[in-house]
Amino acid sequence: MQSHARGRLIAGLLVLALGACARTPAAMLRGELGGPEVPMDTLASNQIPSDWGRLAAVTPDPLYRTGVLLWFEDEAGNVRMIGYDRNEYRFWKYGRIIRRSSGR
Repeated sequence: MQSHARGRLIAGLLVLALGACARTPAAMLRGELGGPEVPMDTLASNQIPSDWGRLAAVTPDPLYRTGVLLWFEDEAGNVRMIGYDRNEYRFWKYGRIIRRSSGR
């Protein structure tokens, strides 16, 4: 009888612990929750233009298991992000550009 009560207590605690966890909404990861839209940049081919600057970082894509995000920074400090699908061996057609302003 005591083992049943202990099992119920553990199950109840697990349910409470799982209820406290929440996934980050995909809309938040895609930037769909408001605020100014980050401008898009288009790739004409499956090659990165040299004027995008140096490769600054590569991060896993939080939405696609087979994707990575490549981050480039040009001489003006502008940052461009483009996805790459490791299964298809292709860059996405559209990337994002985060422009650095000259003022404060």
